[in-house]
Amino acid sequence: MHSLRRLSGGANVLLCVSAMMACSPAFSSQEPATSTHSGFSRFQEFVTAGEYSSAERMLAEDPELAHDDVLMMPWLKLKQGKTEEGISLLRRHFGSATQRRDQVAADTLQVVADVSIESAIELGNGWLRDPDVADIHPQLRWLLSRLNLRNNRPEVARALVEEGLKNDYTGDFLRDGVFAYVLYLYQAGEPVEALRYFDALKERVPETRLEPSYQLQWAHIASAAGQPLGALKTLDRLQSEHPDYYKSNEVLFHVSKGLAYIKVGSVVDAKIEFSAAIECSRSDPSQADIAKAKLLEISENEESQRLAAMANASAADAFQTPLTNQRSWASRVLLLVNGVAVAVLFLWWMARKVLLGRASRTRE
Repeated sequence: MHSLRRLSGGANVLLCVSAMMACSPAFSSQEPATSTHSGFSRFQEFVTAGEYSSAERMLAEDPELAHDDVLMMPWLKLKQGKTEEGISLLRRHFGSATQRRDQVAADTLQVVADVSIESAIELGNGWLRDPDVADIHPQLRWLLSRLNLRNNRPEVARALVEEGLKNDYTGDFLRDGVFAYVLYLYQAGEPVEALRYFDALKERVPETRLEPSYQLQWAHIASAAGQPLGALKTLDRLQSEHPDYYKSNEVLFHVSKGLAYIKVGSVVDAKIEFSAAIECSRSDPSQADIAKAKLLEISENEESQRLAAMANASAADAFQTPLTNQRSWASRVLLLVNGVAVAVLFLWWMARKVLLGRASRTRE
């Protein structure tokens, strides 16, 4: 029935990552319920169409329609704006839970956040102040950190993450909470900080070092954070040690490698990886689009460099031509001066000869 709540656009998970990242599992969803109940189809139509009041009336008359989904009724009330009634039912459900109260809290906050993130944060903060639920305070901090990220309060999320890293809890909520913050930092253009928190996650939850999905994600962020050689090493090791995982994520591997090769200045290798990503693009069209964009960017850069080289060569030729012309004119002037000088000397010699001849005849 959880999936039925999703049909109307509700109950979104608190972290859905991009194609580079896997979807965080902390807020799990159940498989679609199947039913032989005669009124279930009608009930499902009301929920899907957003006719929550009609669905609420049907559920009140026949609780079996919920298929043991105790969150269905409060969710229907919340969707109609009956916030106090809905949260009251959720509090009652949470108070009666005796096992896995952290997961019950996660499911409850998820239902409230579908309608109002502010209300979900308020509810979670109330539990965080309640000494009767101190056993799940560490998990609540991680849940609240993700809710605050969704509510555009990264500074609050950061404080909760820092506080959460100081306690001894190392379960799934920590992993998913830190990873949510890592993704936020990466998308906010802070890959170095994202990598720092990712490395802290690997220290606190060592098994993340062994999971291929986390290794691939680390390599992608490490490359953006200025560690492309480490990223390439990790990607090569992953490809060798987990061939099945590589095969199912081949496009993402090629794109990640291409981006890393650009960082180390190996444009030829980058073009090979991006071209390979495009060739097997059916499995992940979004990553293929990235590869196409990067290839276009490389081609434009190469064309710009070629044009720049041609412009520099033309400028050099243009600079040399005036010099050559100047040297040519200087040579001509020098020849002219020399010619004039020779002519003057010749005339002076002739005049002197004439004068001497006259003087000689006068003495005779």
